[in-house]
Amino acid sequence: GEEDEMRAARNALTYVTKLIRYPVWGYKTIDLDKIVEPMQLTVIDLAGTEKVVTAYTAEWLLSNLWQRALAGELRWPVFVVLEEAHNLVPGGREQTKASRIVNTVAAECRKFGVFLVVITQRPSKIADDTLSQCASQLIMRLTNPDDQKAVQRASEVVSQSLLEDLPALNQ
Repeated sequence: GEEDEMRAARNALTYVTKLIRYPVWGYKTIDLDKIVEPMQLTVIDLAGTEKVVTAYTAEWLLSNLWQRALAGELRWPVFVVLEEAHNLVPGGREQTKASRIVNTVAAECRKFGVFLVVITQRPSKIADDTLSQCASQLIMRLTNPDDQKAVQRASEVVSQSLLEDLPALNQ
């Protein structure tokens, strides 16, 4: 009834009030053309923001890039680097707002000139679909057996002997 609606409205107001504190909001949207200009590096630093804000921002950016790529509107290649990617595409049943589009970009965007780089210290915490799309991998020291197995599952070229060498690599 009415009491439930008021409680829901108060919860929504509390949520929106928290989101407003982050300096990523404004009266106009981000100009995607300026972000993806050629010979330019754009960094969107969301360190310290809540995971939901990071996921929302990644979802917006990747969805817009995907739409432009499908429409043939990207005139040059675009590389997107997702640091701490396990927070955007967690493994298992957990999902974020960005999970679906990150998996789509990882699987389908290369042919349209959008290249995804996922960075994590915990490959076992990234969705298997995303990790399996990473044909090129830079693997540094991995001592956690779950992380080692995740890398092996995702790559057809990681042999057992290479897997056994991972804990001995430099950090």
